[in-house]
Amino acid sequence: MEQMVNENVTQNENVEQVKIQPKKKIWKGILFSVLALIAAFAVQLLVSIPMAVILLVQCTAQAGGDANAAMELYIEAAMGSDFMTNSLVASTAAYGIVVLLWYKLAFVKKYTAEKKAVFKENVLKGKVIGSLAIAAVGCYCLDLLVATIVGMISPATMESFNELMGSALSGNEFMAFLAVVILAPIAEEILFRGIIFRMLSKHWSEVAAIIVSTVLFGLYHGNLMQAIYVLPIGLLLGYTVYKCKSVLPCILIHMINNFMPYVVEVLPEALQVEWFIAIIMIVCAAVLYGIWIMPKKAKNVE
Repeated sequence: MEQMVNENVTQNENVEQVKIQPKKKIWKGILFSVLALIAAFAVQLLVSIPMAVILLVQCTAQAGGDANAAMELYIEAAMGSDFMTNSLVASTAAYGIVVLLWYKLAFVKKYTAEKKAVFKENVLKGKVIGSLAIAAVGCYCLDLLVATIVGMISPATMESFNELMGSALSGNEFMAFLAVVILAPIAEEILFRGIIFRMLSKHWSEVAAIIVSTVLFGLYHGNLMQAIYVLPIGLLLGYTVYKCKSVLPCILIHMINNFMPYVVEVLPEALQVEWFIAIIMIVCAAVLYGIWIMPKKAKNVE
């Protein structure tokens, strides 16, 4: 009898430990993720602030030491599209290098033969790469429809977003392309799907890690419009890193997604409408269904 009581006490203690442990793990996941975001923002500030100081010195010299004239020149130049675009490129490249080194040293210390085999099996197939591209296009269309709905509900939100993007990306076209299509996808995917997702998945379930990393990805962009409309692509990217066990497919999807506005821009104006975007999204979903779902159903029937 005494032995049974002792066993029950031990079991109860174990149950309590199981109940308490997830809370600790949840806080660990949140803490590490927030610290990763703070580190990324800090690196960007460390690059942007010196650029702003150099610009102020140049404006002061140009104004001949007149403080008021120098400040007017500085504000005009700092708010100018060229400076904002160049600053975006420099800060994104800087934190991209930092998170790449962090990811390499902390998570991918050695790319073993086993990892290479998993990557080859999960990613390096025409069917998979083609599906990733199709999913990226379809998800971009969904993002556009979500943005349209948000814009209809809150026109002011859409207007402020357009102004922000116009200021940040209307400078040198090559630099803007470099920032949006090349640097941002690499840096953001290493940060969110390479580092944050892995941190979260150590302490949370994969589903929770996908959802939380997606929410943080939206908040990271710093404006309501992007915080909402990047949610579909964020979920897709989280699911992709979970299934492929690699951040590289996520970078590919992100690059395609960010390149799509350039594609839409060259389309005839008659096709830059919601109904055409919805059709493209449906076609992409149907193709993916035909590639992945239908063969599985047919196999199960056999």
